[in-house]
Parts: sequence; C-alpha cells; structure tokens
Amino acid sequence: MKTGLNVTFPKCRVTGFPAPIVTWKKLTGVFPRQKVVNSGGFLILTNAERKDTGPYECRASNLLGEHSAVTTLFVWSAPKFVIRPPNKVFNSIGGSLSVNCSATGETIPIISWKRIGGAWEEKRMKVHKGVLTISELTDKDSGIYLCEAKGPHFTIEARTHLEVKGQSPQCGSGATISKDNHFQFSQITA
Repeated sequence: MKTGLNVTFPKCRVTGFPAPIVTWKKLTGVFPRQKVVNSGGFLILTNAERKDTGPYECRASNLLGEHSAVTTLFVWSAPKFVIRPPNKVFNSIGGSLSVNCSATGETIPIISWKRIGGAWEEKRMKVHKGVLTISELTDKDSGIYLCEAKGPHFTIEARTHLEVKGQSPQCGSGATISKDNHFQFSQITA
C-alpha cells in the first residue's frame, strides 16, 4: 500500500446468535482512531502512513464466545526525485551531454536510464551515479530518454526529450574541431 491512500481491510464476516459485535484493533503500536472508520465489519483507514504498518485483529464476540482473525498491512512510500531531469534538452551534433537524475526514499532507490524507441550505444552512452552522459552526439540521438528510480515496491519515472540540432561546423585546411566543439588551428597561412 502506498502512503497517502485509503485502505479498506478485508471484511470481517461473522455470523452467530446472538449477533456478534465486531471490533478491530492494531496488535502493535497505536491504533490510529482518528483515521479509522469501522462499519459493518469493514475497517477503513484513511490517509495511510508508514507508522500504520503492522498486524490488525478483527474480533467477533457475543455471550457465547469470541473468535478473531489477523491481517497485516504494509505501507510504503514511493521514491521522490531530488534532482529531476529537464523535460527538454537541446544540443548540437558532435557535442556531449550530461543529464542528472537522483531520488531518495525509505530505501535508496536504484537509478537507471533507458532510451525509448532508439538504440542504446554502450560506447557513447554511459550512466554513472544517476548521470546520463552521451558523447559525440548525432542527430540519431534525438528522442526520449527515461530516468527510473526503483524502490522495493514502487518505481517513479521522468522523461527527457533530447533534440540534437545543427551540423558540425566545417573547417578549412589547418583547422580541426575538438570533441567539445572548440576550434584548434595548427597552421595559419596568409
């Protein structure tokens, strides 16, 4: 169960004569009375929190005796982005790109990147500590990249649309372009 949601426990179905009275209690910790609706054998917990995790007992009793059953609730929170990648990124052919993505949670989320609808080129596309780096960009690198933060029970996603535009500048003789798009002149003639 995700934090913040309402939880309806399984109905405590009982029969008997005289009609049994149904009660619920939390077996460990504090029973969250201000957030509970107990109606017709149902227990509804509103706005579930991590502290609501634990075993709950349904007890049916009348003058002739009592019976009980136990169910357990697990409440987890989804990871949250600490650094969310931008929705859109522009870059030039031949350049390089670094996009950061990080998240936090009850357990440290595992960050991964994948490409939607395109090939992942291991040689140029790297992920280290949540940072996607693409070197020597080409127009074929344009597209959607997805950052995933995975916890034990929930995964959150953020999409980045990369648009690679333009052409590498053309150089005359004696000039070269480095990988970071800086001009280098080895010889100048007049």
